Amino acid sequence: MLIIAKRGEENVVREIFDKWDVPCAEIGRVTDDGMMRVHNNGAIAAEIPAKLLAEESAAVFARSETAFSC
Repeated sequence: MLIIAKRGEENVVREIFDKWDVPCAEIGRVTDDGMMRVHNNGAIAAEIPAKLLAEESAAVFARSETAFSC
């Protein structure tokens, strides 16, 4: 799962995860250039437009309204 929190609100997210005993880690930061970069030992290992991951190729799941009916 990936959650993007507003800068300065990271502790709110950590507190919620702690409440439910779910591990979490900060893995990056949001920039304004529209790119997603993976760094490895200080070097860029991968770079792709974030839009491709978020809007054009991300899995979309639709749950049926009756999926959990009793």
